[in-house]
Amino acid sequence: MLKRLIAAMLIVFSIAPLSYAKIIDLGAITVDLPMGWIAEKSNDFNYVFRTSDHTAAIMFDISNLGGMEPKEAISEFAKKLEGSTPVYNEKKNEYTFTYRNTDGIVFNVSSTPFVENDAVVTFIWAEVDRTLLEKIISSITFK
Repeated sequence: MLKRLIAAMLIVFSIAPLSYAKIIDLGAITVDLPMGWIAEKSNDFNYVFRTSDHTAAIMFDISNLGGMEPKEAISEFAKKLEGSTPVYNEKKNEYTFTYRNTDGIVFNVSSTPFVENDAVVTFIWAEVDRTLLEKIISSITFK
C-alpha cells in the first residue's frame, strides 16, 4: 500500500512541471512557455511571447548587422527607440539598454552580436523578471 502511494505521488510530481509549461512549435524554433503565455510569429526571424492578458511580453528578433560593427548597429537601434546608451557586458557578450514607449512602459533590451554570422540576436522585454526571461530564452531550440 505504501509503495503504491509513493509511486502515485512520484507520478503526480513528475507530471506537475508539464502542466506549468508548454512547448510551442513555431516552425524554425520551439520554445517552452509558462501556462497562460502565447507565442506569435511575425516572420522566421521575429517572435513575440506574451501573457494572454498582455501584462508581460518578450520579443525575440534575429537581425542582420549589414556589415556594421555590433556597437554601431546596436547604438543606432537604441537611438531610433530614444533609449539609453547601450552598455556592453564582455562576460555575457551582450549590449543592454532601456527605452520608454509612448504609454510610459519601460522596456529592457539585450542584444548579443554574432559577428561571424553578421547577425545580432535581440530580446526586448517588459514586466518579466530576468530569471523567467532566461528560462524562456534557454528553452528556445532551433530546428
